[in-house]
Amino acid sequence: MRLWGPEQFDSNALDRKALEAAVNALSEIWKSRRRTTRAK
Repeated sequence: MRLWGPEQFDSNALDRKALEAAVNALSEIWKSRRRTTRAK
């Protein structure tokens, strides 16, 4: 996990970044899954 600045030490900022990262990862997984139905 990267710390971009002092504001990152705020729990709310960390939670927000973690949520954004998780949502982005999930959306990427679903996008690739939709494209390639054969791939697991």
